[in-house]
Amino acid sequence: MFSLGHVGYPDDLAQTKLLSRNLRPRDEEDRAVRRTTMVLFLAMCATLVTFTAAACSFSASTAEISEAKMARDPDGKHPTKVFFPDDRFYCVVYLSNAPDDTKVRAVWTAVDVKGKKKPDEELGRVSTKSGSGERLPFSLGNAAPWPAGDYKVDLYLNDAKKPTKTLEFKVQ
Repeated sequence: MFSLGHVGYPDDLAQTKLLSRNLRPRDEEDRAVRRTTMVLFLAMCATLVTFTAAACSFSASTAEISEAKMARDPDGKHPTKVFFPDDRFYCVVYLSNAPDDTKVRAVWTAVDVKGKKKPDEELGRVSTKSGSGERLPFSLGNAAPWPAGDYKVDLYLNDAKKPTKTLEFKVQ
């Protein structure tokens, strides 16, 4: 038989547990470093996923409504806030800082109108896409004369949940 004596694991050292006691602090230290590294790695991954998801659902458009007015004509040359019952309503909108695919939505509402049973009744909605500098005329007509009362048009940019701008007007 072949014996290494004290070259390998000496029997007396293993019996006194000096070998296992000397290695234990280093093993615990390595585990702590690995655990810390894993926690940091997972935190970085979670941050990356969060920013990626936010970037996918975030709209960085700088589009804004630079001007909006109610008018008696589609060119906006005769602005008004009071219409006659036989008028067609025109809302003329101009955008600024808007890419060509900017969506603009107009929602027409009868706020408080004689003869309507419920207030804030939606009368119609229309959407279009445009860019900066173009005149966007929105209009709403009626086969019968408009009842007297208060009306409004809410303007939304892109997929906004709240109106970007609201224009109020009357029929007398």
